[in-house]
Amino acid sequence: LAQGISRAAGLSEVHLRHTGVGDLGVSAVAKALAEARTVQRLALPGNIFGDRGAQAIAQLITSGAPLLELDLSFCLALGHAGVASVAGAIAEAAFKAAEVDLGATTCSTASGAGSPGAVSWSSRSS
Repeated sequence: LAQGISRAAGLSEVHLRHTGVGDLGVSAVAKALAEARTVQRLALPGNIFGDRGAQAIAQLITSGAPLLELDLSFCLALGHAGVASVAGAIAEAAFKAAEVDLGATTCSTASGAGSPGAVSWSSRSS
C-alpha cells in the first residue's frame, strides 16, 4: 500500500477506514505521504494504531505535507501522548488544515484508566 501511495501521481485522498491499520502500517503510510507530497485528505478512523503511529503522523505534518483534512476519530488505542504529538505538530507547523478530527480517541488519565475524548477542530464557517 505504501509503495502504491508513493507511486500514485496526483493522489489527493487516502481513506483507510476501519482497516485494522496498526503503528507499523500508519508509519509506512505517513512516510509514503511525506514523499508523495500530494495528499490533502487523510482519513484513518477506527484503526488500531496508537501513540507510535500518531508520532509518525505528527512527523508527516511537520514535513510540510499539504494536508487539509485529517481524521483520526475512533482510534481507541490512540492515547494522550499520541494526541499530544499530533497537536504539537499542528502548532509547530502552523498547520493550515480545514478540519482535524480526533473524536472518540482514548486518552489515558494519570491513573492509567482510559476515557473517550471528543476533540474536533474545523476552520470552516458554519
